[in-house]
Amino acid sequence: GSKSKIAKWIVDMLPAAIHVEPFAGGCAVTHAAILSGKYKKFIINDITDSAKVFVDAINGKFKKRK
Repeated sequence: GSKSKIAKWIVDMLPAAIHVEPFAGGCAVTHAAILSGKYKKFIINDITDSAKVFVDAINGKFKKRK
């Protein structure tokens, strides 16, 4: 289920190393990990393409064009 309500708490409990999220779903925990500034490397995975869509979004693929 959704971890968005507890994502920051999860990140606070994890050690500062490489953030690995094997069941990313909507990437709520990965997003909280990015915002924390605690990690330099991220490994995210999911059975759906949600992890790829998340990476595309943070890389600006879906920016509005003027």
